[in-house]
Amino acid sequence: MIVAPLSRIPEKFEYGSELGKFVYDIAIGYIISYIFYYLVVFLKNERDRQNVNYRASLQTSFIVIEGYNLYVDTMRYYNKTKTLFPPNFIDVHKACLNIDPFQSPLITTGTNSVSLSWKVYLQSFRQRNLEFVSKVISLPYIDSELFGLLIKFEDCKLFFEAERRIFPSHKTDTFYDGTFMEDGLKQYFDLISDLEKFKQINFKEFQQHLKLIDDRKNSYSDIFK
Repeated sequence: MIVAPLSRIPEKFEYGSELGKFVYDIAIGYIISYIFYYLVVFLKNERDRQNVNYRASLQTSFIVIEGYNLYVDTMRYYNKTKTLFPPNFIDVHKACLNIDPFQSPLITTGTNSVSLSWKVYLQSFRQRNLEFVSKVISLPYIDSELFGLLIKFEDCKLFFEAERRIFPSHKTDTFYDGTFMEDGLKQYFDLISDLEKFKQINFKEFQQHLKLIDDRKNSYSDIFK
C-alpha cells in the first residue's frame, strides 16, 4: 500500500503499487523543491532585482539631467527662442558657430571669476557622466538593453573629444568656434533621448526619479518647447 491519494486504487499490474509510490514521491519532491526555490531563491532574486532597478533608475536619471544641463549650456549661444530635444543637427551646428572654445559656462570660484575653456568643461562633464555609468554597469541583473545604451555613452564621440583632442593655446584659423564638437554633441543628445525613453518604459514605477528630470526641464522652460 502507498499513501493517499493512490492508496485506495486497486493495483492493475504487477509492481503497479511500487511504480505509483515512486511517481508520487517524485511529484512530492518536485513540489517541495519548487516551493523551496520560490521562497528562498526566486523571492530573493526579485528583491535584489528591484533594488538594482532602483539604483539604476536613479543613476540614469542623473545622466539624463546632466544631458539636459549640457543642452542648455550649448543652446544658450543660439538666438533661436526655443528648441526641441533632441535638437537636430542644424540647431546644434548654429549654436556651435557662436561658441568660443575658450569661454565655457564653467567658471572658477573666488573673487576674480574666470571662464574656463570648453576643454575643461567637457573633461569635467565626462568624468561626472562616467561615474554615474560605472555605478550602473557594475550592478548584477542589469537589463541588456540598458547595458548597451550605457556602453555607447562610454564610447561616444563627445567623450573622445574631451579626452583626446589637443586644444591649441589660442584661436587659430582652424579652431575658432565650437564646431569641433558638433558631431559629438548631436550623438550625445540622441543617446540622452534614447535613455530617457528607456526609463519611461522600464523604470516607470520609480516616478520620483522621472520627476527629477521633469523638474529640471521645467526649470529651463524658457529654452524647451
